[in-house]
Parts: sequence; structure tokens; C-alpha cells
Amino acid sequence: MESDRPTATVIFPRISAHTVGQFLYMYEVAVSYMGALFEINTYDQPGVELGKKVTFALMGRPGYEAMKKEISPVAEKSKKHLI
Repeated sequence: MESDRPTATVIFPRISAHTVGQFLYMYEVAVSYMGALFEINTYDQPGVELGKKVTFALMGRPGYEAMKKEISPVAEKSKKHLI
């Protein structure tokens, strides 16, 4: 959202390890193919590194306290999104 990029909402009919695994694998394959089609290295992009840093911050990993403080306003949990 910060970069003014499109986002999508995905709604699962039911949540299970199988359906979530299928979803993740579908996107892994799609990203790899799109990178090849656009002739870019999809695994060496600034957003990938930022995603890792945000994940570490949300997990509470030491050294990422500043990132956690920066993303806290947009990382609030909503009860409607919790399973």
C-alpha cells in the first residue's frame, strides 16, 4: 500500500494445512514464472528483503525493534482476520 501497488484479498472456503499449502505453492510458482517472463531475478528484489525484515520485526527478533515501531500503526490485528 505504501508504494501504491495493487493488493488482493483471498478468501478460503475453509482453512487447513492442505489448502494453505496449495495457496502458497501456487504463488511460489507464479512468482518464478513471472520473473522468467519479465527477465528479472524475482528472488533478489528490494521488496523481498523488506518482507524478511518486517517478518523478523513482527516475530520480535532482536535487532528489529525500530522496524517494529515503524510498522506498528499498520500491523494492528483485527479480530475479523484472526482464526
